[in-house]
Amino acid sequence: MNKLQNVLFKILELTEKMQANLELHELFDVICKAITEDLGWSFAIIVLREVESRTSKPVAARGMPEEYRQKIMNSPPSKWTNWYKIPEYQVSNSFYVRDLSNNIELVPEEYRERMKFGEFKSEDLNEWQGDDLLMIPIRVKDEWIGIINVDNPKNGIAPALDDIQMLELFANQVAIAIHNAKAFEKQKDFNKRLAIEVEHKTRLLEEQNRELQTYISSLTHDLKTPLVSINANLTFLSDEIYKDLNETEKEYMDRLSNNVVKMSRVLNDLVSYYNIQKTSTNKDYINTESLIIDEFNRVKDMYPEKKVDFKMVGNFPFLYQQKLAISLIFTNLLSNALKFSKDDDDLEIEVGVENYGTHYEFYVKDNGIGLDQKYTPKIFKLFERLADKKTEGTGIGLATVMKMIEKIGGNIWVESEKGKGCKFFFTVPIIEKNINY
Repeated sequence: MNKLQNVLFKILELTEKMQANLELHELFDVICKAITEDLGWSFAIIVLREVESRTSKPVAARGMPEEYRQKIMNSPPSKWTNWYKIPEYQVSNSFYVRDLSNNIELVPEEYRERMKFGEFKSEDLNEWQGDDLLMIPIRVKDEWIGIINVDNPKNGIAPALDDIQMLELFANQVAIAIHNAKAFEKQKDFNKRLAIEVEHKTRLLEEQNRELQTYISSLTHDLKTPLVSINANLTFLSDEIYKDLNETEKEYMDRLSNNVVKMSRVLNDLVSYYNIQKTSTNKDYINTESLIIDEFNRVKDMYPEKKVDFKMVGNFPFLYQQKLAISLIFTNLLSNALKFSKDDDDLEIEVGVENYGTHYEFYVKDNGIGLDQKYTPKIFKLFERLADKKTEGTGIGLATVMKMIEKIGGNIWVESEKGKGCKFFFTVPIIEKNINY
């Protein structure tokens, strides 16, 4: 392998190292170390340019005594200057300044302070001189973003055109790595600011939710008190005078009593809905088959007059989840299936499940009254009721289901056609948990 191939191979290796370092300060150390350990130079300084202020500042240095390195690193930013851009100094796209000590007047004073000229002089111009200086531009497209200054080749030989072009090839890779690292830092800064903003918004939202829950609790309490009084008086009146009323008066009395019960149910459901966030997030193993059967039997007891053909399809899993959430979801969906059944047919309810690896997909299907597909987006909203007004319900049950499913990280949707029943689908993420036997 000749010298050119060897350097190209090293640059390839170094490119991989640089791409793996997205922190700027780490990247600069990798670059300086590569120049002084792999590319054959004793000293290296990286200077970056700041476009807005039009200043340049050393960001890394290696190979010189620590005192001198600290002097370089602590030097203040300098205004941009093109003192070295003299035609006779240009080699390829770089600038190779020779005999600098005899032309020191070309160098701005602030640069002179950070330079240290060697004492070595040789009559052989093929050798590196103590006051030689080689500057390799770091470019992104046509824009200079910095310079790599190298000094004192380890073999003592002044660099030829091929040597300088190899350094330029390396500098091109450096430019890409710096560009990527800056983009990464900007993204990190954005993510950090975004996280702070999200945290602030979350705290604000939690506070608003607490205030809303307090308000709802207070409001429902204030409304329940007169309802209890009205209901007590209605009961008293019914016991005393109901038998003496005519049919129209009895109908009015019954409607009044039913509305009190309905209003009380709405208030209870509303409190439950806004208390969902307070429910325990503790998880446990749940036998979903047993849970569904228990919930169905409990709901069925509320509708003893209805005949139901109940089926379960699939291999029902043991879930590691919030038991209260899963119970509430099935309670409300099964209750809806019974509640919105047809009067003239026996009711069929089917619950099924399928394992998709990352989540389980459950469904609750019925052959009830159904609903027009165009209304399905509305049914999960609070107080939305699209069924017959004669059918009991508060318009809160499906909103509660939606909120619970969101809480456990799942999704819910429905397929339905008016007069042909509903099929509610919902997903539950699979959470792995080790069991110690």
